[in-house]
Amino acid sequence: MFLKINYLKSNMFYIIIIIFLFFIFIQKANFFKNTYTIITKSHNSRFINSYENKFFSGYCRKASHGYIKDIAYKFKDIYFQSNVPKIINYDKLRRLPYWIFLQAKFQPSDKYLIILNSSTEINNLQFYNYTTINNYENRCFFLVKND
Repeated sequence: MFLKINYLKSNMFYIIIIIFLFFIFIQKANFFKNTYTIITKSHNSRFINSYENKFFSGYCRKASHGYIKDIAYKFKDIYFQSNVPKIINYDKLRRLPYWIFLQAKFQPSDKYLIILNSSTEINNLQFYNYTTINNYENRCFFLVKND
């Protein structure tokens, strides 16, 4: 017992530094705020919020991960097994984010169409052949083909 107390007294400086660094780490990592967010918000809302202001994506900018995830969540009854909508992104620098639908093997459906980073003035796509299911700021569209 005496050895343990003596050991603690001799290493008190290092113990205090380790505790201090631990508290700094918790504060810098926003541990309590992040824990609260995880407990109170759903996975989809956290995912969409995380992509709203990122430099490589956005809700309806660049790769539009947030918009596509929102569509996949709101209209999940439309998608079954390997049927996912066709995605057209007019920002040519970006890949098409089919990974959001979590399908390993899929065939893009011609019946449903997601258009990203566009306007209604696009000449090569005939909007009158489609019915708009969702429209976000006239830039991102979720369309269904008229039968």
